[in-house]
Amino acid sequence: MALAPAYGFEPTTGEGYTSSDVSALLDRISRLDPAKIFFFEISDVQRPDPPLYKGSPYDEWAKAQPEGTPARSNWVLTARSIPYIGRKLGKDVKSEKDMGAARVAEVARAVFSTGFRGESSLTLAYNGRD
Repeated sequence: MALAPAYGFEPTTGEGYTSSDVSALLDRISRLDPAKIFFFEISDVQRPDPPLYKGSPYDEWAKAQPEGTPARSNWVLTARSIPYIGRKLGKDVKSEKDMGAARVAEVARAVFSTGFRGESSLTLAYNGRD
C-alpha cells in the first residue's frame, strides 16, 4: 500500500499520507470481498524524512538501482522497519517517527474485519543495509 499514491508518502518530497487518505483506504479495505483476498502480507516502512535523494540514509542504495526504478519502490525496499520497534531492533529510534508509519495494526484490523482468514504474513526482514 505504500506504493499506492492515495495511501503512501511521496518519498522524494516527504509529503502525503494524510489522515483522510488513510481513513479512505482503510474503509475501502474493510469493504473488500474476503473471497477475493488471496494472501495478506504486511510490513512496515519509515516516513521519508529526509526525503529520498535529498539526504535520506537510503540515497546511495537508491541511486545504484537500475535506471527507471521508481523512487517509491526504492524507498519501500530500503526503509523497512519492524512494526512498533523501528530499525536496528529499535536502536535507531529517536522519536515516534522512527517507529514505522504503515499503521500495520489498523490495516490488519481492516483486512480481518472482512472475514478473511486465509494465508497471512508479517514481514520483519529488510534488505540488511543497516
